[in-house]
Amino acid sequence: MPVRMLLRGSFLNEGDQLADGSFLMIPPVDLVETPDCYVLSAELPGVDSKDVHVEVRGSELSIWGERKMEMCCSEESYHRLEGLKGRFSRTFVLPEAFEQNADIRATLRDGVLQVALLKPAKRKNIKIQVPQDKR
Repeated sequence: MPVRMLLRGSFLNEGDQLADGSFLMIPPVDLVETPDCYVLSAELPGVDSKDVHVEVRGSELSIWGERKMEMCCSEESYHRLEGLKGRFSRTFVLPEAFEQNADIRATLRDGVLQVALLKPAKRKNIKIQVPQDKR
């Protein structure tokens, strides 16, 4: 079953300036389903792990955070400044819900956030033998 992805957000485009003066980032994301888990990979170059948040609520997986840029000079000194700083937020709907104690792991390495969600164990039909009354 392919993974459905639903993006929730505003009608802003990446790079649009927000009311607080920061900019909106929309990190590219890959979401893959394997037989055992779902794996989300998001490109977050220059984002510190303390500035990234991951949350799973039922069948929704959300990532959000902020990329902060250290300025070595005043903004007037830059001739070109293409790196975006600002907040990001993405939410995806997965085909199944996850329990609060589900096996979910997140790592941020070399600018790539990877979230692995182990699929819940499939429940099997169990036939129960009812003992006959011996009267």
